[in-house]
Amino acid sequence: MHLDRHVGVAGLLAAALVFAVVPLTAPAETGSDPAARTPQAGRNLEPPPGWHIRYDGDAAATREHVVMRPGWHIHPGPAGIFWDAGNVASGNYSVKSTIFLFPAGSGEPPASVDEPYGVFFAGQDLDDPQLAYVSFLLRNDGAFRVARHEGASVTELFPWTPHEAIATWSEGDQGQPQNVLLADLREDEVVFWVNEARVGALPRAQVAGDGIVGLRAGAGSSLHVTDLVIGPNRR
Repeated sequence: MHLDRHVGVAGLLAAALVFAVVPLTAPAETGSDPAARTPQAGRNLEPPPGWHIRYDGDAAATREHVVMRPGWHIHPGPAGIFWDAGNVASGNYSVKSTIFLFPAGSGEPPASVDEPYGVFFAGQDLDDPQLAYVSFLLRNDGAFRVARHEGASVTELFPWTPHEAIATWSEGDQGQPQNVLLADLREDEVVFWVNEARVGALPRAQVAGDGIVGLRAGAGSSLHVTDLVIGPNRR
């Protein structure tokens, strides 16, 4: 099902000139006070300070990732993960991000809407060949997936599954589809939400939880991320 959850390019870029950066809040520990978390900052249209990028199987690759208020923009390039090593969460917490997918063919190099994108958590040893993390990703065909990544190995914890809550883009659409992803890590289960709809859940015992939180962008995707927040469990 195609949802009318689109925002025009002009409106989004106008907002980029007006609003402050929506911060990714730093370390969330069980029982922490959200108001005490330190915001991340950076100059508009420059790489966000403290962030790292790791590309899939190509150490020589490059991809532009800049502060674009409100939030950040990830331009087309090779697939990879993006993170700030100071953004660590443990215990019971949630990870939320609002992501706009820009249309295929726009910009230079041209964008693609065919690759998965979303968030990751439980990141460990992200600069090491045997890195580990759990991803919660969307595809433009309206499906989501949860997977464990260990080195070059990917294990599906929740296989690609269609859900009508996921906004998508197709030829002729005006604007960019907006999706709000939320992974809610509780003591007994991890619940996954898209645009306020519960799309799936897994036992907490199956999902590693402690570690770095960040973003994942598929090859060629052009994404505007307005927020990436570590917070308390959804109520």
